[in-house]
Amino acid sequence: MKLISKDACLIANDLFSESTHSRVLYFSVFSMCCLLGLATWQVLYLRKYFKSKKLIE
Repeated sequence: MKLISKDACLIANDLFSESTHSRVLYFSVFSMCCLLGLATWQVLYLRKYFKSKKLIE
């Protein structure tokens, strides 16, 4: 006895695939924003540090 048809399995698999794709996309965008934010903060912090030590003007 077959409970789920082949078409229903394909539809469920497509929905799962799209859901996973969107989660990976959002995680990637979030990761890139974090990396860009941290890189900007690091440059600004180090610039302020080196100016306070009078190593740069």
